[in-house]
Amino acid sequence: MTLPRLTSRRKHLRRRWTVPADAESPAVLRIHARSELVHWDVPGPAIDEAIMVLNELVSNALQHSRARTEVRLSYNGDRIRIRVRDDSAQPPNLRPRSLLAVAGRGLQLVDAIAHGWGWRPHAIGKTVWASIRTGPVSPAPGVVHYLRPPALLLH
Repeated sequence: MTLPRLTSRRKHLRRRWTVPADAESPAVLRIHARSELVHWDVPGPAIDEAIMVLNELVSNALQHSRARTEVRLSYNGDRIRIRVRDDSAQPPNLRPRSLLAVAGRGLQLVDAIAHGWGWRPHAIGKTVWASIRTGPVSPAPGVVHYLRPPALLLH
């Protein structure tokens, strides 16, 4: 893994990593990214969400491109933005939910956790991005939100 580069301007913090295509890379990256998010004073729940999304996007990139991957992480005080660039032209495929599927749930997880996500093609490869909100989300006017009661444990 190459040394990360940090840039900072007006509460917009950024970090970039070049991740080699090996089995240990996602785990090493999770450690570095979590450390960076903690250093930036990102709220704890948003860190956990960002790490899950980052792990899925990087794992997908390494699986489909089989080459090093560039990862960018940024934080502006309101949201975390994750960008993963690889050399595969294959677009991300959000598969239908299936209880019988053995694999293919990664983008479902990203879709469920991220405030938004998408991808952009390049001459060589693509970038898949996701954003995670770090503060409370204001409900739309007139929308009523219900809290789910905690699950009951039956013995």
